[in-house]
Amino acid sequence: MGQRLEDDTIITGDACTGCEGILWDPGCTPKTVYVRFSQLERCPDIDWTENPVPPNNRVFTLEQVDGFPCRWYVLTADEWSVSWQLSWGVDLRSRLFLDRPGMRNYFQGLTAPNLKCVGSFENKAVCNGLFFSHGGFGWVEWKQIAIDQAKNLGIALAPTLFYEVFQIDIETVVYKFTDIARGINVKSKLFRP
Repeated sequence: MGQRLEDDTIITGDACTGCEGILWDPGCTPKTVYVRFSQLERCPDIDWTENPVPPNNRVFTLEQVDGFPCRWYVLTADEWSVSWQLSWGVDLRSRLFLDRPGMRNYFQGLTAPNLKCVGSFENKAVCNGLFFSHGGFGWVEWKQIAIDQAKNLGIALAPTLFYEVFQIDIETVVYKFTDIARGINVKSKLFRP
């Protein structure tokens, strides 16, 4: 069914100043972001009886880390660790990681130097014994993106409105809006350079 999109209330966090005006408006750094991974493939040399398969199309809810306004993180009850960081390191990169305890790495998205404000990643992991999956993409979004997409399509927000996101490639996702009560079932592509 997806995530509910009932109103335009946005909870802002501390300012990630290096990315304000690039990813979001000044003063609108989100407190919460959502991460989805897609098209991750299992590495063939891994014992899959003891390790979970890659979490394709699962929504992870990350919260801004106190004291680090350009970093969002979650450790789920089932032990998935997801981290998104902007303006990272001396060469100002963006990164997105998906891991499990014990150095079990599933996704490593790291931009080229000076790409400090990026929310779309390609998995750089390779099957070399250090990673449990390869290929695929990671997409970071926040509520304002979904609100803007709905409004651009002329869809009013409502308690019965839900949305889902499907990543096609590194730059393209499809937003699907569904509202059974109002007979809405619309898909829209969004391109992010």
